[in-house]
Amino acid sequence: ENLFDTIDDPAINDADFLPNGKYKWNSERLTIKLQNMAKVISRLGDADGPEILGLSEVENRSVLEMLAAHPLIRSGKYGIAHIDSPDERGIDVALFFKKKAFTLTAMKAYPVKLDGKDKTRDILLVKGNVMGKYPLHLMVNHWPSRRGGAAKSEPSRFAAARVVRAVTDSIRKADPSAAIVIMGDLNDDP
Repeated sequence: ENLFDTIDDPAINDADFLPNGKYKWNSERLTIKLQNMAKVISRLGDADGPEILGLSEVENRSVLEMLAAHPLIRSGKYGIAHIDSPDERGIDVALFFKKKAFTLTAMKAYPVKLDGKDKTRDILLVKGNVMGKYPLHLMVNHWPSRRGGAAKSEPSRFAAARVVRAVTDSIRKADPSAAIVIMGDLNDDP
């Protein structure tokens, strides 16, 4: 589910996630949301959470920093990979990584061009090294939803898939044995 702050950002349509908005999103609800998310994350992977975690439906770096600092998971000492995307509602993808397990070397956002005027989330490519020596490429996705019907919206997901394929092909061209993980909310079946 969406992780938004309670502050109006005039650059995006975050009105639903404000204290007077549709979801009555206030500090108390945000605190509960952070608690619930941190509780689940703390139960994944090691005692201090998973080494790497892809996140979708986050508003900005600020909420990611709040989550990473939560007492239930802060011992994981998570680094954050995030780039604001052009999604009109301010919904982004991000990656948490334990700094002791993964060294970030680069990140890049790949836009997904849709027919029409709609803007969607970028695909976030994060490059780094596991345990300081094993190269790993991670692509965090949040493909367009099935809003309007699966068949009608399918071309938008195909557009996202083509971007993932192009990035994967580019990485493999440079290094045929590259380790690549594609993760996220694809809003579709395999």
